[in-house]
Amino acid sequence: MYPSRCPLGGTAPLIPILTLEVGGGLTEVGVVNAVGSLASMLGGPFWGKLSDRLNRRKVFLILGFLGSAIATFFFSLARTVHQVMFINEVYTFFIAATIPIPILIITKTFQLEDRYHAIGKFNEIGIWAWVAGMVIGLLVV
Repeated sequence: MYPSRCPLGGTAPLIPILTLEVGGGLTEVGVVNAVGSLASMLGGPFWGKLSDRLNRRKVFLILGFLGSAIATFFFSLARTVHQVMFINEVYTFFIAATIPIPILIITKTFQLEDRYHAIGKFNEIGIWAWVAGMVIGLLVV
């Protein structure tokens, strides 16, 4: 069983709103989402094969979190639909590394009977971190 995490996390509802805010219409919202989905589809196999080839999981997991965090910051600087589209491509490409790699780490670290609990704990930590991020963001705003 894989974690039930959306590749876009908490930004999923914000990207269409940002696209509209910078002057895009419904067509542009669809294109931005489609390009992001394509980048995520390409990113998953890219990060998976690279981490398999180099046998380095944690480095790519950290790189995925760091890359997506930096891209998230750049969303605040976007002023055109093309900028939102490019940032979304980068964001979804990096966030794709954060989905399969934790499962690989968990399956190599835990015995078969403990894996589901470990995956659940991983998702729990991720959800609490997301909530904490939203609260911190609210306080900052």
